[in-house]
Amino acid sequence: MNFDVKPLGYGTTLYVVDPESIKVNHAIPTSRFTLTFPKEYTIWDHFNQRVGELVDSEPSKVDAPQTDIQQGPQLTKLPDEKYTKCGSHCQKIDDENPKSLEGVLMGPMTWSNLQESPLQIGMRVARDAQWKIGGSVTVQLWVRNLSKSDVKFAQSGRSDNGLKVWATDKDGQEHRAEIAQFEGLLVIDHLLLPPYHGVLVKEFSVRLDAAKSDVTKPYVAALQLAPGDYSLHCEWSDAYGGNSHEGEWTGELKTEAHKFSLVSMNPRNDGSQPEIGNK
Repeated sequence: MNFDVKPLGYGTTLYVVDPESIKVNHAIPTSRFTLTFPKEYTIWDHFNQRVGELVDSEPSKVDAPQTDIQQGPQLTKLPDEKYTKCGSHCQKIDDENPKSLEGVLMGPMTWSNLQESPLQIGMRVARDAQWKIGGSVTVQLWVRNLSKSDVKFAQSGRSDNGLKVWATDKDGQEHRAEIAQFEGLLVIDHLLLPPYHGVLVKEFSVRLDAAKSDVTKPYVAALQLAPGDYSLHCEWSDAYGGNSHEGEWTGELKTEAHKFSLVSMNPRNDGSQPEIGNK
């Protein structure tokens, strides 16, 4: 059964959420794909935004799913033993400068302003980050529980689910990062975070490109920028879109801005910046 998607939002790489499963099937990056069974499906892009309606291109074979797609209710409550207790005490997280999963020494944590949520997001950037065209910078996102009760939530460590990355220039214009897409099924972790504990939820590389190029390597968010002054922003969300269960926290959290100055690959000895491609 083939369906065409009429996009309503950003992005064309889609996820098809089967309401009978907590897993998500990854569709090829196109506006056309195939569904195996005549069920009702919800369509999301890699920013976890609802992006379109389903239009049955072969209506004579099966009944088309409903086209007015809305976020459905949470799935039934999971038993406590299905949750993984996670995290380290907040004081320990703030006191240490850990290494990334690839051994990069990370800088101090910058926590966001308090929002109407029991969870607070923080961002770490590589301590020796070199913000230059053609390079990349390691970034970590953490969340901590500032409430007096356990917080349960669903999430994936994959960078193509529940993550937005963008840079804002000096004129206030936003430059969205393109995030590499994974193949295969999306596995959801159901976590339990105790009070005053924090946990790493995302680690990825910000790739700094002079021009648009393919983004195929996992855990990469590519920005196309000219040399200049910018601020880096990230937004993390739970793995919603049919994946959260009753009693789990859902929502989005935005980091504080991380300011950086991007230089070209071949800066002059006097510190001035040549045009891209000039020596």
